[in-house]
Amino acid sequence: MMRLFIYVLLLLNPLIQNDVDTTGLKSFDIEGTKYYFGDYNEVFLIQNDSLIRVDKSIDSRVTINAYIFELNDTVIKYGGYGFWSQRNFMYYFDNSSFEWEYYRLNFKDDLEGSFSGSVNSLKNDVIFYGGKKVNPQNEVEQIPSEEVVKFDYNQRKLFKLGLLKFDVLEKKLLTTSNDISFFYDDNYLYKIEPFKNLIFKYNKSPLINDVIKSSYIEDKNVFKIEKMFEKRMGNEIITLDGDFLNYPIEEFRLYNTPFNYLIILIPISILPILFLILIYTKENSVIYNGFLIHNKSRYPFESTDIELLK
Repeated sequence: MMRLFIYVLLLLNPLIQNDVDTTGLKSFDIEGTKYYFGDYNEVFLIQNDSLIRVDKSIDSRVTINAYIFELNDTVIKYGGYGFWSQRNFMYYFDNSSFEWEYYRLNFKDDLEGSFSGSVNSLKNDVIFYGGKKVNPQNEVEQIPSEEVVKFDYNQRKLFKLGLLKFDVLEKKLLTTSNDISFFYDDNYLYKIEPFKNLIFKYNKSPLINDVIKSSYIEDKNVFKIEKMFEKRMGNEIITLDGDFLNYPIEEFRLYNTPFNYLIILIPISILPILFLILIYTKENSVIYNGFLIHNKSRYPFESTDIELLK
């Protein structure tokens, strides 16, 4: 009888579970309501201690692992993977129709697109970097994308900033805070500021291991790190002071900007024009046939004066 009771209790456990598992979902507050977004088109709300899917879009397979962000109460996604190719356009979630709609742009560079990368935002600008793309020589293989792309929300423009110098995919993401992201490997912590095109490298604290989740509180300059301790049979949240961020051991660029040939071409093209202007405005004086010709005017001179002038 006791075994039957335990068996029934285990079966009913998902129904009476109060904690909703949102692991792997990204959340955004839209007009005071918290929405959860999956890697496809899924959009969820929490209702009666359960996750309820609310989007009405077709179950798309072409924007998997797209970059997703929120600006001005609008959730937008760029890029994504599907059918052995990557996207280079944008969608937004219409929270009145609960559908994903194509996001129209005023300008878009010739972009190859990418997916599974990092995104940072500053005011109304967003930067995407460190993603993957499909190998054009082998469509079943995914390789790192070097594109660093910027989205200007006010002007609705999407353009390439440059080519990535830093292998983000080889690093683990610690946390992201708007315009800053932190990555780490076995030995070092990296603070990435894409809007300044800078990476700061630090010796990694031993606390940054076995991290479950973390956050960076910028105004207090502290990290909140949830770690797993096997010996203690549980998790623990640790506060790490961020004063060490003032003392990087190295500083370098995140990406290379393309060389602007206009910087050289414009001055070169202006030189002939300047030369013509100089010649036209130059004050010319010529002695000819008993006259001094100065700025197209003739002045008669005696022969002795002319000899003296010569």
